Amino acid sequence: MSALAADVARLRQVLQFQTGPTLVVGHSYGGQIMTALGPDAPNVVGLVYIAAFGLDEGESLGALLSQGPVTPALVHLFTDEQGFTWLSEDDFVNHFAADVEPAKAHALHAAQQALTVTAFNDVMGVPAWRSKPSWYLVAKDDEAIHRTRSGSSRPGWALPRSRFRPVMWRWCRTRPRLRTSSRLPPTPSPSPLPSDRAYVMPMIDIYAPRGTFADPHGLARDAAAAVMAVEQVPDIPMFRQNTAGFVHELDPSCLSDVDGANDHIRVQVLTNAGALDRDKQLAVVARLTALVVDAAGNPALTERTWVLLTEAPEGAGAMGHAHTNAELVQAARDQLTALSAGG
Repeated sequence: MSALAADVARLRQVLQFQTGPTLVVGHSYGGQIMTALGPDAPNVVGLVYIAAFGLDEGESLGALLSQGPVTPALVHLFTDEQGFTWLSEDDFVNHFAADVEPAKAHALHAAQQALTVTAFNDVMGVPAWRSKPSWYLVAKDDEAIHRTRSGSSRPGWALPRSRFRPVMWRWCRTRPRLRTSSRLPPTPSPSPLPSDRAYVMPMIDIYAPRGTFADPHGLARDAAAAVMAVEQVPDIPMFRQNTAGFVHELDPSCLSDVDGANDHIRVQVLTNAGALDRDKQLAVVARLTALVVDAAGNPALTERTWVLLTEAPEGAGAMGHAHTNAELVQAARDQLTALSAGG
């Protein structure tokens, strides 16, 4: 692995070979590479961070790692004559890959990909996680990079009980997931799809003075994707094609608060009753506010954006029919079955 720009260029080459929507997964420094894709990654539909770096704009690995004592896995990090950094075998086996069977850990050490020392000084531009649905798995017992120095503990992200762990940054779509493991988390067995899930197809309406957003369509798309990701419904056509955002551009003379100001943004999310527990409510509000601020290019709107969460007590009307929750659940199961059968 060389300079960050070169690594990102290689990732873009790989993405060009993908023929459809692509989920990018990064571990450790891999998170730095996919974060640096920025907003220009049209076929990327989401990012998954596995004990990975997820820096914000203006940050660097070196600056982050210097914010505390050296971790056990990095104590004997050394740089070769070509300027590449390596973990010692003992530190790799006993700290970096402490949960991995020893013989396999030794093999992984032998095959480790060295990182150029200059990569520690590369400064992050606009991070991709600002505009892409993102999830984060935190290795609770990581002895290589403490989570407070990975970018995974930004203000506004709450620590979860389980699941992906958007403790981290206020930009994440779902709660980050904590795993008790080292830097190389074991692969869990897949969980069966809950049979009693109240599947939903939310609508997101964004009201703003005309001219606030340079790309209203992009904002509508990103808002729909964000809410769908937070609610964690299956990524199937039934939900992708019936979860939508609407940007309403109003004449500035048509809105005002008591003081006469008309630069407020109103976001209303309509979804099924029970779809958003408290953690998801926090995530939806934080994520939609961030999207509005980014789309407008105006940080002051953080304090002037209202997000209203409205629940429909029973079902939703779609495809010409008023569906009950039970009917939506059954329709989702039928589509999942058809897709897994290749239908």
